[in-house]
Amino acid sequence: MSHSWCLPDVFTVRLIMESDWHVGSGTGRPGNIDRLVTRDADGLPYVPAKTLHGIWRDACERLCQVLDRPQPSGWINWVNYLFGSQPALGKGDPTGRHKDPTRSPIPAALQVRAAYIPDSLRRLLAGQDRRRLQSVLTIIKPGVKIDRRSGTAQTDFLRFEEMGRKGTILEATCRLDGQFSPELREAASAILIASTKLMERLGGKRRRGAGKCRVEIVGADLDAAIKWLKENAQPPTPTIESRRQDSDLALGTVQGTANDKWLVVPLRLHLQSPVAVSVRFTGNVVESLDYIPGTYLLPHITAVFPELRPGVLASEVIVTPAYPEVDGEPSLPAPFCIHVTKGQRK
Repeated sequence: MSHSWCLPDVFTVRLIMESDWHVGSGTGRPGNIDRLVTRDADGLPYVPAKTLHGIWRDACERLCQVLDRPQPSGWINWVNYLFGSQPALGKGDPTGRHKDPTRSPIPAALQVRAAYIPDSLRRLLAGQDRRRLQSVLTIIKPGVKIDRRSGTAQTDFLRFEEMGRKGTILEATCRLDGQFSPELREAASAILIASTKLMERLGGKRRRGAGKCRVEIVGADLDAAIKWLKENAQPPTPTIESRRQDSDLALGTVQGTANDKWLVVPLRLHLQSPVAVSVRFTGNVVESLDYIPGTYLLPHITAVFPELRPGVLASEVIVTPAYPEVDGEPSLPAPFCIHVTKGQRK
């Protein structure tokens, strides 16, 4: 078969939203909206790279699990090769790599950027009527909390959520590691193209009808990808050594080997005013986390050190949450088993 159908190093993924959708920012507008959608620097809704990466990985896992039946043939190994290993699973990581917490993750061969509204529409939304035009990209949807016992709406639990509109089109730039043999590129391309048809919903409330979408790789040949999978029941075996160790998707380069240990760089924050990281709204009360999530710190760190951005995309740079310092050492989260409601005795 000709290799002309294979994915190039850089390609575009298009998301067409077929229902209203919600990728939340985790914050709200007190007294008005309980949950707001995530917006980019231009104030437009978008899908973060982490969200797109996660649903694509899930689709590839389902595809490879089916291809590995009835007899396991190694398709599942391609998931970790394309999307990287998962240190958060620890001893439960199927690769067995993270039983030793000091080992670095398997770098992802696929690097995914966030999905934004295309530049052609973005330019139109940047005109004089910018705010009015941008406001039609979202709607405010009312909702209630359902009582688990009765299955009916609870009293005084009316809430409002911001939703992206049906029909929104977003595009993401992706990069596939260029150091592939023709055989490996065929397998990677076939899996990625075919798995897009299993990506049906994303974001919050997707089990209640929201977030229905159609995902496609621009210019990809789906028929050729499916044909290749049918003709190759036994996949080639991917290895980390079979591709390059540097990436120039963003500024700078990242180099290393699969056996590198983690390099830990302490970061100390000196808070000069109270900090509230909103986690939940109850009436006019805002509940806050007792730590600062690493995702809040990451944009500031990469702004100061832009050469770290390729490492973030390859899961080689991780920022952990910032906990209060006790006796010169970071504290640990309090176990839930010793939590006591204020005013009650245990």
